[in-house]
Amino acid sequence: MQLKIGIVTFEHPNGVTQNFGSCLSSALTFWGAECSLYTSLSNTDAVKSLLLMDLIICITPMPLLYITINNLPIHRIYSGRILYYMIDAFTHDLYTAPYAADFLSSMSSEPRLRLAVASNDFQKVLRNSLSLCDSTQIFTLPFAAFPTLPSQSQELDNSRFLICMSLDGVFNALSLKPRLSDVLLDYSVSVKSSELLQDQLTSREFESSPISAIVSHFKLEPNWINNRKMLSLVGRIDSWLKLYRRERLARLLQYYDVDVAGTGWDNILGQNSNIKLLGSISHSNYSHMISNYKALINLDPNWNHGYHDRVFTALFQGVPVLTQSNEMHAELNPDVSTNVFQFLPNLEDFHEAVARAQIVTSASRSIVFDNSLTWIERAHRLLGNVLSI
Repeated sequence: MQLKIGIVTFEHPNGVTQNFGSCLSSALTFWGAECSLYTSLSNTDAVKSLLLMDLIICITPMPLLYITINNLPIHRIYSGRILYYMIDAFTHDLYTAPYAADFLSSMSSEPRLRLAVASNDFQKVLRNSLSLCDSTQIFTLPFAAFPTLPSQSQELDNSRFLICMSLDGVFNALSLKPRLSDVLLDYSVSVKSSELLQDQLTSREFESSPISAIVSHFKLEPNWINNRKMLSLVGRIDSWLKLYRRERLARLLQYYDVDVAGTGWDNILGQNSNIKLLGSISHSNYSHMISNYKALINLDPNWNHGYHDRVFTALFQGVPVLTQSNEMHAELNPDVSTNVFQFLPNLEDFHEAVARAQIVTSASRSIVFDNSLTWIERAHRLLGNVLSI
């Protein structure tokens, strides 16, 4: 019997969740599933149709965890399997979604409820923080390469680097505060404790999972994830570290010719003739741009065992990638991993990584037909998990 899957996204301004949903739908269809995409659940007919599916996949928990039927969240009405694919920091998603705590509590008695995360360190933290029927309810589903077409708008410029990241949202809320203690004034954290944690997170030697380090620093109880204030605390520190690293990157970029696709950089980069600010680029379009550049410069969102989708997209196109050290590197096939040039998470050896990447030229590029980089492989992994219930 053909598996019927409903994939729920929401109207993200840059089309991120819609693009994830579309590619995942195509990949699941390849494996024989019948997929329906839902970008809005604002009308009753759409909700009724969704409830007839065998499996609901929600790209980020937000759309479903905001919706109620007779004052109950969907996971208490719908008896089928639900998978939330958390493509952002889980602290943010779980803090903002109204029925997240109820969903997490229900996981302790209902194996049909599942969470997928893009980085293995998130999987470990969540498994250690929640009561589950079995550990497979939370599993790692890495991102993958997005499809691309040759760009018609720009000729190959092998002299410039590309960055595809934004600094909007929570980053702006932190007001670029240099001291961690300044952003923790509302959490009753002592200045000494903040400074000790800041020294650890920003040290040259630090290559661990930031969230694991934060949990360990504050000696949080295993169920800390059900405490909204603790979720907010951990998320605030994690966001501060993201901004700290991006600020450091911005200072280093002045030595290179770089195009920046994304918003929020103007306050940090200022005026620099080497740097072009391209502004907002839709998620479906940036993958078409990557092949035009010498290399992609990437900072993953504080993951230490998982790559952002832009990394997989670049590698699939044979484009060199400069990114912070990451345990995911060991899982890449050798012909792919040689195109990754790693630097320390806090960027102390960034210039050395750039120097190593300089020897790679456009002449050596070609599309890498590596199934391990594709959404078809991810869909197979996803089905293997949810169908095991």
